[in-house]
Amino acid sequence: MPPKPISTLQGQIIKETEKAVLISFTNGRESWVPKSVFTSDFQSASNSTQQFDIARWFVEKNHLILKPSNENIIGRSGSVMHIKRELLHKGINGFETFEEIQTFKKNFKTILATSTQEERDKLTAIIEALKTDEEKLVQKIEEKKVLFKEALLEEKKQLEEGEMSSKDEKRVKKIDKILEKKLDKPFKKELKQVKKTDKEVKSREKNLEKSVQKSVKDLHTANIVLKKNPQYMSGAVGETRAIKELKKLPEEYHILNEVHLSFSKSIRWRNPLKLLILSSK
Repeated sequence: MPPKPISTLQGQIIKETEKAVLISFTNGRESWVPKSVFTSDFQSASNSTQQFDIARWFVEKNHLILKPSNENIIGRSGSVMHIKRELLHKGINGFETFEEIQTFKKNFKTILATSTQEERDKLTAIIEALKTDEEKLVQKIEEKKVLFKEALLEEKKQLEEGEMSSKDEKRVKKIDKILEKKLDKPFKKELKQVKKTDKEVKSREKNLEKSVQKSVKDLHTANIVLKKNPQYMSGAVGETRAIKELKKLPEEYHILNEVHLSFSKSIRWRNPLKLLILSSK
């Protein structure tokens, strides 16, 4: 899993208590910030302007960042759109913003390791659950077999204690045959389920690592796409920063992104012979 998002703000400490800090931020905001939401150290005793890394959820909840008001934006960053198209071409559509793409690229190894372990743990838990179900079913079958065997022995005993008819003798012989060879027959369905579960457990254990790698295949694919497009990644950084700053312009301004202009060919590209004929006329 990627690290929790943070926001970095500049400001000056006005007052400090055991659990919180009153900060006057350079953007004009002022707020008490609990020490629990800081994601890095800061200079407590300093009254000069410094950097504060704060959990983004707190920053957004308390409106510590001034949101740009200009929403007259047409189009998007061309570099970002190119990267997204490349990712979509490979079946990757989990990224909503360029910031998410940057976070993924920066923390790829950690994200990969975490996701791999989580998937391995999940699949291992499924295998263990199947084993538990199998053990319970086997135990249940054995308990039923014991009761079934006891019932047959009791029936045989009662038949042998009385005067047996030819029908009784046949029944005794059948009971002996069941006890010897067919004690599992009444539990055929349950035993089939045991074999099916056992087969699934063995298959999952055998293919565990293959399944784990398959589940994180998209992470590898996304990382390869980003590595193959370094120029667009660099371009996206500059373009998104520019768009962010331009959004601060007043409402009367309109921001156009990824504009393509098409012009007719220059006269020097025209047919010179045709041009000569026209001139002579």
